[in-house]
Amino acid sequence: AAVAIHRGDFTAADAAARAAADTLGRASLAPKRRLARVLEARAALGLGDASRANRIARSTLRSATIAGDDWIVYQCQSVIAEAARAAGRRVASLAAYREAISAVE
Repeated sequence: AAVAIHRGDFTAADAAARAAADTLGRASLAPKRRLARVLEARAALGLGDASRANRIARSTLRSATIAGDDWIVYQCQSVIAEAARAAGRRVASLAAYREAISAVE
């Protein structure tokens, strides 16, 4: 999924990330599933679906926060910020970017 995002093939990235998240969820591999969900959210952004990206990122953010997974928290906040920016919500975007920075400081 990450390679497909890098290539700009967001449809393939979305499909790969969804498949990975489903498989990893069934295998009880929560850290890898969170990463797959972040990639799914980024693919949704690339496809122009900021609302879906925001929903996925917020859901994953809750799980990552509980698990203490700061890198995924950062990634989720970054997606939330980008989704807010895409939706024209500049203040919310800036707040989310600040949260992303604080997650890794």
